[in-house]
Amino acid sequence: MPFPVDEKYIIGTESDLNVKFPTVFKNRMIKSNGGELVTDEFEFELYPFFDKSDRKRISRTCNHIGLETKNAREWNGFSLHT
Repeated sequence: MPFPVDEKYIIGTESDLNVKFPTVFKNRMIKSNGGELVTDEFEFELYPFFDKSDRKRISRTCNHIGLETKNAREWNGFSLHT
């Protein structure tokens, strides 16, 4: 279940990954960190930003967007265009 996240964790992830997330995406994640995004054609699972504010949030965000992106960069043929 998604929950809010402090913007400092998003900023930290941007710095770690050397990317800049779109403002609309960041605002959505601040309100609801993770969850699903459904369109007429696709369903996406949104990885949360790693939230170190307490043990429960650490546990709920351990498979976070930063970790998953770093892992994906190791895949053969993966490309991240910024």
